[in-house]
Amino acid sequence: MLLFFLTIFPMSLMPGINMTYALNLGIARGYLKALPALLAQVLGVTLVALACIFGVAGILLAHPAALSAIKILGGTYIFYLGVATFLARGNFKLQKQKRSENIFLQGLLVAVSNPKAWIFFTALFPPFLDANNLFGARTFALIATLCASESICLSIYALGGAVLKNLLKTHLKYLEIFCSVLMCAIGLWMILG
Repeated sequence: MLLFFLTIFPMSLMPGINMTYALNLGIARGYLKALPALLAQVLGVTLVALACIFGVAGILLAHPAALSAIKILGGTYIFYLGVATFLARGNFKLQKQKRSENIFLQGLLVAVSNPKAWIFFTALFPPFLDANNLFGARTFALIATLCASESICLSIYALGGAVLKNLLKTHLKYLEIFCSVLMCAIGLWMILG
């Protein structure tokens, strides 16, 4: 498990859409208010990992159109989140969370729609799995290690956003706009490939 953790942790820590979203939530809401979305992201990554382990990724790789559809839909949603953040024009810190807004669902959708996770997990898990016992303790230990790594990294980004918010209160509007533009760029990159 140590080798798996040493493999997965740096990959989890790399900036991507999940970490950008966590950073943006940390800036916009603070760490504690971002926790539901962070937990949803961990759940989403876990679901993607389990699906890859049990073969859904094989189907997606055999049918590139399905993978392309997931990529385009995910990129469109991420682009939408970036535009929504940009249109707030730095006022996210002043807004209270709307009751109709479900950041848990948003976090889940961001994590599940990340095509890089599907491809990465398809490539990563096979060497670590016991093919004779896919439902065994080893598989669940890998998933637990993945959840721990992802939780740590998402927390680092969200806490980093919260710290940046406090340090840069006078320039927070620009930082939020930068994060929203970054989310839009990642969304476009996912759509255009």
